[in-house]
Amino acid sequence: MGIDVAVAAPKGSVLVKKCRDAGVQTLDDVHFSKGFRPVNFCHDVRSIKSFIVANRINVLHTHGAQDTWSGAVAAARCPKRSRPAVVRTRHNTFPVRYSAVNRFLYRWLIDRLIIVSDSVMERYAKFIESGIIMQNHVSTIHSCIRVEQFDPEGMDREETRVALDIPRDAPVIVVAARLAREKGHKFLLEAVASLRTEFPDVFVLLAGEGNQESSLKALTRELGLSDNVRFLGFREDVPRVLAAADVSVLPSIDCDASSASIKEAMAMQLPVVATRIGGAAEIIDDEADGLIVLPGDASALAGAIRRLLRDPALRSRMGLAGRSKVINRFTERKLATDTLTVYRKMMEPESVKAIH
Repeated sequence: MGIDVAVAAPKGSVLVKKCRDAGVQTLDDVHFSKGFRPVNFCHDVRSIKSFIVANRINVLHTHGAQDTWSGAVAAARCPKRSRPAVVRTRHNTFPVRYSAVNRFLYRWLIDRLIIVSDSVMERYAKFIESGIIMQNHVSTIHSCIRVEQFDPEGMDREETRVALDIPRDAPVIVVAARLAREKGHKFLLEAVASLRTEFPDVFVLLAGEGNQESSLKALTRELGLSDNVRFLGFREDVPRVLAAADVSVLPSIDCDASSASIKEAMAMQLPVVATRIGGAAEIIDDEADGLIVLPGDASALAGAIRRLLRDPALRSRMGLAGRSKVINRFTERKLATDTLTVYRKMMEPESVKAIH
């Protein structure tokens, strides 16, 4: 089945620029404003409807709140013969309000729901129980990473360590995540403080930015970890940062549905310690390619990290198993194939055109 793709995104956005550089058709006459702004919303509906009809769009695939509402309403206003099937992908585990407007949206305006992990289904329990969403109209498709960018072969482990003034043989823990409350960095820092008796030269690399940076730096000082923690900020070279580490940790306490951070670390042959939040347990096989602990438990985090730091053979075995899994399950090709399968279930034509 052939497919032509067009992307709708606000004018001047990075996404529009990248699409145009790649020769992908775009619709940039949209706002997708946060919150409900009636003038912008009505403008977006008209713009999307005109684009659908003019370009004979068969599938409208949305990914956020603003584009879902304006896109779904635009599709519903198209003449029946021109109305595209509407697919909505839900990328996070934030609560979905069982409100009248959401019940209307999912009953009448959305034809298919894609969730990025089975954990997201819990947020739709009331919608499914009441028959607003049919369970056989829901597909689980995990997000992917660009595996070729996360290849440990050829990565210089020492380069980043030298740049960050970290001794060659020191144990290093890495977290690649926004510095946000829901990511649970606080519990990792508390865990590391308890590990220093056995591993006094342990280092923690925090790659990411966020509104918790100042409070986390204060906690680092309070715990006496100022010499052990490196706040790296936003990094373009995440693979190199991961290559310098021995263990990757994602201590989330909320929100993660299908973590890219976990998959990237696994692709780099790092064993991962993650909390049982969202889709982590769907990505990691506990004891096979990583360790799963309860969220918000610094003692459990410390125990899992301690076990991995003590056992290089276990780290190596888990790292190899993790990379193998990512290569087989979380690639761009797998994501595209599974998404096309959803499209095929919804329509018969030999050639489908989709707007994202």
